[in-house]
Amino acid sequence: MNIATIGSGSIVELFIYSARQVENVAIVKAYSRTLERARAFADKMHIDSVCDNFDDIVNDSQVDTVYIASPNALHYSQAKYFLSHGKHVILEKPVTFKVEYYQELMDIAKANGVYLVEAITNVHLPALTFMKDNLASIGNLKMVNANFSQYSSRYDKYKQQEVTNVFEPKMHGGALMDINIYNIHLATALFGLPADVTYLANKGFNGIDTSGLLVLDYGTFKASLIGAKDSTSPNYFMVQGDEGYMIVEGSSGRMSHVVVKNLKNELLDEITLPDMKHMVNEILDFENAFASKDQEAVDRYNKQSLNALSVVEKALESSDIHFSLEG
Repeated sequence: MNIATIGSGSIVELFIYSARQVENVAIVKAYSRTLERARAFADKMHIDSVCDNFDDIVNDSQVDTVYIASPNALHYSQAKYFLSHGKHVILEKPVTFKVEYYQELMDIAKANGVYLVEAITNVHLPALTFMKDNLASIGNLKMVNANFSQYSSRYDKYKQQEVTNVFEPKMHGGALMDINIYNIHLATALFGLPADVTYLANKGFNGIDTSGLLVLDYGTFKASLIGAKDSTSPNYFMVQGDEGYMIVEGSSGRMSHVVVKNLKNELLDEITLPDMKHMVNEILDFENAFASKDQEAVDRYNKQSLNALSVVEKALESSDIHFSLEG
């Protein structure tokens, strides 16, 4: 993959550092809204080519893939543009806010013979397979409890009613779309779609959810997923059964350590992931799928994204939070 990047935030830097650990992947161009910003970012990240317009990317035959990490509200339109012009797209989470919009992007990708995937870390980590393999060992599932809370560096400004993109409804901000998306992906990857979704949001002065409790009803068991950008907490993802429990110690995004114990609190199994850039696994999966033209793998990744997006869409409806493609 020869990748052009859209965006210059910390997540783009992490993506670039991770991509450089994957064979046959290169970052060949950096886009920003001005050439000055593009050059500053490219110099920092040691990228040779820069641009301040999308046509330069489309017309660059060296670029086959575009990584989009712009504000959430721009994901749909930018992905549509590049897919329509025959570029693969890796779209940073969350892909958009409605299933129908992502389905449309998938259709455009297939019509143009290219691939669309969502950049979401945890569903590509070996810890997920470990968790699936160990579900049976904790018996019948009863409760799932998760907390991914991180006090935002921009929340102090928000308390002074200064709004940045992460707390801006027009930019599709908020805790659900940013931090709780990891919990949603992990829950849907492990358990599939819930029967019912309820989102109890703490809303700020402009109606955005600064934190919230997402309740997923799976019939025989329930899931309680907390995501917060206005407070902090120890992070975890715990699955409780009638014969034991399994816990991700730390954020559901990284899943660096997972422990399985029985009712006597005796260790049954555990996994510790190596210390590396945590986007490496997803980039490796994408490179393998794209290079081998593995449509089945891409379809599998897209099915996971659609499941997570279905929960997001219902959660937004439940909490009376409304976004639009126009921002």
